[in-house]
Amino acid sequence: MPAERRRVAFFESTTLLAKEIRSLMETRGLADVDVKLFDTKDDGVITEFGGEAMIVVPPDEDAMAGVDVALLCGSAAQTSPFLDWPSRKRYVAIDLSGASASLRDAPLIHCDVNAAVLGEARQLPPLIASPHPVAHNLASVTAVARAVAPVARVEALALRPASEMGAAGVDELYQQTVGLLSFSSVPQETFGRQIAFNVLPSSGVGPARAEAADERDAGETARLLSMQPGQVSVTSAFVPLFHGHALSVALAFERPPEIAELREAIAASRLLRLVEDPAAASPVDLASEEAISVSDLRPDPHRPGRVVLWSFCDNLKAGAALNAVRLAERVLDLRRIAS
Repeated sequence: MPAERRRVAFFESTTLLAKEIRSLMETRGLADVDVKLFDTKDDGVITEFGGEAMIVVPPDEDAMAGVDVALLCGSAAQTSPFLDWPSRKRYVAIDLSGASASLRDAPLIHCDVNAAVLGEARQLPPLIASPHPVAHNLASVTAVARAVAPVARVEALALRPASEMGAAGVDELYQQTVGLLSFSSVPQETFGRQIAFNVLPSSGVGPARAEAADERDAGETARLLSMQPGQVSVTSAFVPLFHGHALSVALAFERPPEIAELREAIAASRLLRLVEDPAAASPVDLASEEAISVSDLRPDPHRPGRVVLWSFCDNLKAGAALNAVRLAERVLDLRRIAS
């Protein structure tokens, strides 16, 4: 008898993140699943998955019966109304929005840092949180570094792309760029002011301020690494990039590490890629790649035990979608074993 097809649902399924996750599912051989596509704004949109045409519909709790995994791909405000559905309908939801951060029973999982949490659980939790791309990047780098020497403190300046604000952010950056170059008016509905040819502190951008972006990234990084909140600091700004994060990272070690050993650990990591030439690493160079690149690694000459570096990744694919897909694969495997 053939195995029963697994069922996967997407909430806010028309977002850039949801589209990236579906694309990764297809390339990783997860297209042979039944998919439901929900969206609170774009219902009626026709799309496809696995070569089949699909219609996006509004979220419906009754339609979740029999679903194995749901991926929550919207903002925290969009996601919050659906956080109690998984426990009632007996499916597992992977939250990429940060809405479940205050829920004690929702573990935060990075598949290369603390995935053992799922295997140690007596039963799968109804909610699993997946970290924000900045926290995922920062935890990835720090986890490899602290295998060489204990890390006492992590500091990062994160440069955020327009795609963190979704398709509306990408479109507004494009429209502003065209408008400014043609000396015409520019739209400001998404960022609230000019982002083209400009730098905006995240705390000054409405949606990022409302979701406390820097606090979320610092808190998630600390949780993933079992560090105290005061040991991680993140400051960020939106820059006129369409896609890709750039992080300037400073790691303070309890004892000065051997730089050669640190470089070897990064080069040997499955998740990280060491880029020897700093001129060869940038968000544009790494678009659509799954690896997180580390470049310009060097000791701080003025502060012993402190190492600085640059880290780059595709914020949609490497920063968020890949971890979510790997979590979904793990959940589907565990549910298959349990059944």
